[in-house]
Amino acid sequence: MGTGVQSSARSHSAQSGESAQVRAGKRPIRVLYVIGNLKMGGTEAHLVQLIDRIDRSRVEPRLLMLEDAADLMPVELQREVQPTALDIAAGIKGTLQALVRMPQAIRRIRPDVVQAYGYPADVLAGACAPLLPGVHVITTRRGNETRPRRHQYYNWTNKVVDLVACVSEASAQHSFDTEGLPADKTIVIPNGIDLTRYVAPERTGPIRSIGTVQRLRKIKGIDLLLEAYTSLPDPKPVLKIAGPADIDYGREIQARYEGTPGIEFLGSVDDIPGFLREIDLFVLPSRSEGMSNALLEALAMALPIVATSVGGNTEVLAGGEAGVLVQPDAQEIADGLRSLYEAPERALEFGRKARARAEAEYDINLMVRRHEELYERLVGGD
Repeated sequence: MGTGVQSSARSHSAQSGESAQVRAGKRPIRVLYVIGNLKMGGTEAHLVQLIDRIDRSRVEPRLLMLEDAADLMPVELQREVQPTALDIAAGIKGTLQALVRMPQAIRRIRPDVVQAYGYPADVLAGACAPLLPGVHVITTRRGNETRPRRHQYYNWTNKVVDLVACVSEASAQHSFDTEGLPADKTIVIPNGIDLTRYVAPERTGPIRSIGTVQRLRKIKGIDLLLEAYTSLPDPKPVLKIAGPADIDYGREIQARYEGTPGIEFLGSVDDIPGFLREIDLFVLPSRSEGMSNALLEALAMALPIVATSVGGNTEVLAGGEAGVLVQPDAQEIADGLRSLYEAPERALEFGRKARARAEAEYDINLMVRRHEELYERLVGGD
């Protein structure tokens, strides 16, 4: 192992021959992406977009899933990347199956680089790394893991993988603090979104609606938002909540506040850009975040934003220059909302800064290019 994106010490004659072809430009770099499934979620959507947009003259993408579920990936793209599913059982039996099946599958595909997404895939890829001579293994951190047992496993895998790709500086720092992630094995590649899908309407009048996009879960702070909203004096904008109540906690919260004047639970919304165009102010009340896609989407839609100063939110909003940052506290969230809907000109200025921030830092093409350059540096160092 070297520093930064230097190559692994692992070597193998057959793999080395293929690597030489890559370095000579005779074929693109074969990257195998490993993930639990592609059912739903921000990480899953990110990976589909990365695979769809990556330059085929530079990278040949392939896909390995722990579970046979690729709902988010278009059929045409599935045909191209030839997804392989390990189809493992649950629990310890599934873990043992994966430890046998994953290295076998990887050897059949013969990638130059393996990049894993999500805790199970990260740990399994790390476990396989010593068995894969000549293959560069990257794991990812897209949130702030809080479970000590997982920190222990990550600490072990960090020793055997080439790099850990973090979605934000905050996630990198959290991993350093909790897992002992070495700085020389860390790279930060922020999320990116397709800015062409986010065309903001002309906003000139008062703020009539506040919106959020999230699953109704405690870590996302839905309880904080609802407590904050109900504490606001009348008259106030309506609150529109887009996202599923897909676990008991969310269903209980929704049942408690359903019918409260001004609160609208919309459930899952397919057209997020359309939803964001209809609201005037965006709020993200999370207790923890890696880098929120919903926040980036609000940024791209030139919305004034109130967000909690957790995880990557502070980076996304440039320390408060592109939105109002508050603590994950109901009163602070309420005060942040009032500071914007009671001052619409200030809100409009924040919206303009938000869009400029998205264009400068979070264009999806920039995110894709950063991955392409990472793979070329890794393989080029062999």
